[in-house]
Amino acid sequence: MYFVVSAAAAAILLYVLFQSIRSFLLVRKSLKLVGVSRRFERDIPDAKLRILVIGDSTGVGTGSEPQFSIAGRLASDFPDASIQNESVNGWKVADALRNLPDVPAKSFDIILLQIGANDIMRGTPLPGFSAALDSLFKKSTAAGKRVFALHSGNIGLAPFFPWPLSVLMRLRTLRYRSEYRRIAEANGVTYVDLYHEAVDDPFQGKHEFYAPDLLHLSAKGYGEWYRSVKIL
Repeated sequence: MYFVVSAAAAAILLYVLFQSIRSFLLVRKSLKLVGVSRRFERDIPDAKLRILVIGDSTGVGTGSEPQFSIAGRLASDFPDASIQNESVNGWKVADALRNLPDVPAKSFDIILLQIGANDIMRGTPLPGFSAALDSLFKKSTAAGKRVFALHSGNIGLAPFFPWPLSVLMRLRTLRYRSEYRRIAEANGVTYVDLYHEAVDDPFQGKHEFYAPDLLHLSAKGYGEWYRSVKIL
């Protein structure tokens, strides 16, 4: 019995050690990706279509070239559109709220909010998250004619997270997603639902959808997300 317990303890210790080293190396890759990331923007002063993108690293397009981010793909599909991008790596909903441009009513034809993943991963208290999201949606619908919002897919499926963190991230995603959907509906914001359970998730088991840090998306990953945006 003692041998079995000792062997189990040793196996757990080795697993934790392995995952700690793996996480350290992946975080280094993530920081490198953040350091070289550049958000896509295009200024056309007299454009008939004005788009604002504001969010976190997913709005920047970290993990891919700018033209393959969602903002870059919008620019390709709407070559005459002016695209203002206020996204910053690491931002949470409260950051987007503080930095949303103060503009006259309906200044933008489309506002795309790509925000919330960092709140999920860092465990922002739900009441504060919900209050900030509600304020962000209200301010966005005043500034834009149409507002779309997305935050993430099933974060627990990102290969970056080992078990049991993957389980925690899945449960957090579901919890924050529920609030996101409720508050979006209350404010007339179109919620782009990227969540799938593992059996139906197009990202499941496909590392090519992820950047080398296995957390941010690759160009192919952003392309998959963009398909969800385009059908709206």
